[in-house]
Amino acid sequence: MDIEHITLVFLICLFLIAEVYRALRSARGEIISFEDSEFGFLMSPSLMAKVKLSDGSVVTASVNGCVACMGRLGVGTQVRVYNSSEGYVVDTPWFHKKMKDTCSLARK
Repeated sequence: MDIEHITLVFLICLFLIAEVYRALRSARGEIISFEDSEFGFLMSPSLMAKVKLSDGSVVTASVNGCVACMGRLGVGTQVRVYNSSEGYVVDTPWFHKKMKDTCSLARK
């Protein structure tokens, strides 16, 4: 093996370890509402969403605008929520159970 193959294998292993670590720290939940933003639904860099976790508790989590649009997040969408140093953060799961088009909701 040359250095390029070793580097590729190392980076793939590092990515898989990081994803497993993040998956173990996260909890599944469902978005139940979005808080209003003064900049509009998808114009602000960060949105706040109320998420009902699988254990029944409701938390307020930050959603990056890019994640919301690319992940087509909407009310009722299944998401992963993890607790970071800045509070709860919403991330898209690898496999969605339900998907709704947030970008079409923003146009209404």
